[in-house]
Amino acid sequence: MFWNNLGLSKKMSVFTGAMLLCIFALVCLFMATIDLLSNESHRVERAGELNQLMAEREIDHLNWISSLQQYVFDPTQKTLSVQTDGHKCGLGGWYYGQGRKDAEAFFPGVAKLLAALEDPHLALHGSAAEIITHKEAGQLDAARRVFTEVSVPSVQGVQKILKEISSMMNAEQKASALSFSSSVTSSRNLTLGLVGLAFVVALGLGILIARTVTAPTVRLAQFADKVAEGDLKATIVMARTDEIGSLATNLQRMIENINAMIRTAEEKTAEAEHQSEVAREAVLKAEEALRTAELAKQEGMYAAASQLEEVINVISLASEKLVAQIAQSERGSGEQELRVGEAATAMEEMTSTVMEVARSAGVASTSSSQTKEKAEEGAVVVRQAVASIQSVQTASLAMKEDVAVLANQAEAITGIMNVISDIADQTNLLALNAAIEAARAGDAGRGFAVVADEVRKLAEKTMVSTANVGESISGIQKSVNASIGQVEKAVTLIEDATLQVNKSGDMLTEIVGLADGTASQIQAIAAASEQQSATCEEINRSVADVNAIAGQTAAAMRDANLAVSDLADQARNLNALVADMKSN
Repeated sequence: MFWNNLGLSKKMSVFTGAMLLCIFALVCLFMATIDLLSNESHRVERAGELNQLMAEREIDHLNWISSLQQYVFDPTQKTLSVQTDGHKCGLGGWYYGQGRKDAEAFFPGVAKLLAALEDPHLALHGSAAEIITHKEAGQLDAARRVFTEVSVPSVQGVQKILKEISSMMNAEQKASALSFSSSVTSSRNLTLGLVGLAFVVALGLGILIARTVTAPTVRLAQFADKVAEGDLKATIVMARTDEIGSLATNLQRMIENINAMIRTAEEKTAEAEHQSEVAREAVLKAEEALRTAELAKQEGMYAAASQLEEVINVISLASEKLVAQIAQSERGSGEQELRVGEAATAMEEMTSTVMEVARSAGVASTSSSQTKEKAEEGAVVVRQAVASIQSVQTASLAMKEDVAVLANQAEAITGIMNVISDIADQTNLLALNAAIEAARAGDAGRGFAVVADEVRKLAEKTMVSTANVGESISGIQKSVNASIGQVEKAVTLIEDATLQVNKSGDMLTEIVGLADGTASQIQAIAAASEQQSATCEEINRSVADVNAIAGQTAAAMRDANLAVSDLADQARNLNALVADMKSN
């Protein structure tokens, strides 16, 4: 009962509040999930960055030891350009800077390995300074002993620790990825649960609202349909105090008021019908008395007036027909006079025009002969232009083929340079590996290390030269492609020009023939125009005579029309007098 008495706005507020609560819970879940996934993703990213940093520093120190080895075992090399201070190299700058602190704060497990890295790293760079001192003093054996006993073990120790850190970061990445996947699964399950709960709540509230709002509304609609069909005895009662209950009560009250007003209207209608019947009987009696009085008055003069009216009608009809015929004849005479005048004017203009045509025809005959000569000269020039353009088109096609061959050769050179570049890359990598293995072999690999270093230098020079040649070939290919495009465009334009010039030649040939025919036709026109001029003068004289006769006829028809119109007016006046007499 309480829910039925609750207003519609409050019911919708309850429904909306429940939906907003579910949405708020989902939003909170999404935000928490996003934060968790963001942290896991950031952890994976940091582990990858640290792993990459360790790999790069390992490669740097392998290159560093390779340079040191070449300096130790190459008697001709007098200088060594490597960092001898472990605090200033790439790894040292990170180790003694903020990078190490951030890594230990984010990954506490790596702190122990980083602490163990300091001694071999400093010893490695310190051995370089000691080797330089021995070699500058000419103590090559002592320098090689320091390299073998200090530098090589130190770089191996640094390399081992860096690999352990990389392995730890790989494991950290895998663990973070598993945690990330687990978080996604948990979030998905929790989201599905909340969505299901929201669906159940929405469905329950929807069913409740349908039962307490939709069903009563359907009853009200059925009640309204009955009333609309004329059933004013229908009733509806709802035991509720919300908006729907108030609407049902007001509808029931409205039907009762309508029934009361209908009863009152029926009573008033019956009374009005009775009064109308009494008035209709009185009117009928008055009309009967009036007809009796009029009939006695009209019987005296009606017969004589009827005979006179018949005679007047005959005269009136005859005069009206005669007026119409005369008016039509007058209009025809006037129009004939107008048309004859226009014809006379037109004939005069045509006579002057024909004479002008005769004079112009003579001039046109001379001009057409000159046009024919010029057209023949133009046709010769066009044929020469066609021959020249065809020669240019042949040369352009040959140039296009030559440029295409050049483009194919440039592409072949590019393929060869790519193969050379790949070989140089592989040679450089093999030389670096050979230098490292020679350093591990000690004195036995010293000569091999020198050869490997020379091979590496040659590979680097080959790579640089290959890159330069590749850029040049690429530029040549771009220029060749642009040239091909321009040549193709030129060939197309030349073909279009050839077609247009050929069309021009054909048109000039046709113009020559037309000019020849036109000259003959113009001469014939000149002779015919002279004959037409004489004929037009004779027609002008005849038209002037017809125009005078038409004017006389039109004047006579106007006079006759006036006389007959007067007769018709008199007949109409007499007819009106007879009508008045009959009515009186």
